[in-house]
Amino acid sequence: MKASPEVEAAVLATIRDSWDAYRRQEVDEVLSFYTTDDDLVAIGTGADERFTGFGALKAGLVRDFSQGHEATLIITWSSVSQAGNVAWVAADCVAEVNLGCQTAKVPGRLTAVLEQREDKWYIMQTHFSLPGGGPVAPAIQPCAKGW
Repeated sequence: MKASPEVEAAVLATIRDSWDAYRRQEVDEVLSFYTTDDDLVAIGTGADERFTGFGALKAGLVRDFSQGHEATLIITWSSVSQAGNVAWVAADCVAEVNLGCQTAKVPGRLTAVLEQREDKWYIMQTHFSLPGGGPVAPAIQPCAKGW
């Protein structure tokens, strides 16, 4: 069932706020948007980016942030549905990755499942992918002084 406008706004705010914390590379703040349950699942675009459980997600974030690339997510389309205290999201987005000397714009797709506990929505599952067959990010070249 389509989520109410209030639930849709709250769920999308959770997604956007978690990505804003990701952009600032604040590990603990990013994690505050996720459940601590053992069945938490987060899947990224890399072959090794499947994290099950809170500890695995934290280790993945630490690794991402050690690479020093700043990324911003801009949602361009979304659909939010709800049943009780569970909501699910599908979204098209653009990830703007700042490499210091250049910015790459990468089209992406995001799906997520969130659960409301008390008055807060927590991410239970998320999957970010790069759609095939469409426009791709410009070729990324090393900066003059390295990455």
